[in-house]
Amino acid sequence: MRTRTPTQPVKPRLKPYRPQVGELVRDQRTGRLGTYMDTRSGEVYLRPLKGGTEWTTTPAAVEQHGDVPAIAVGVIPDARYYREDAGSADAA
Repeated sequence: MRTRTPTQPVKPRLKPYRPQVGELVRDQRTGRLGTYMDTRSGEVYLRPLKGGTEWTTTPAAVEQHGDVPAIAVGVIPDARYYREDAGSADAA
């Protein structure tokens, strides 16, 4: 049986924080630190620092970890996903 992490109320703010891919961020709902991977369909995807299954949260629940942005070492996004020419006939 899976245990759920209790959620905390999210502090309201005027504009959600927009992290860079690979940046360490805190999920205000759970208090967990994670590596920012992507935002899709209004959900933010975070990955645990030591690997494992990604989890989702809302953009309003993401906050910068520390005083300055920090990039996680060892996070390599799948290049096939981010290639701009992935759909063209010229792509090798």
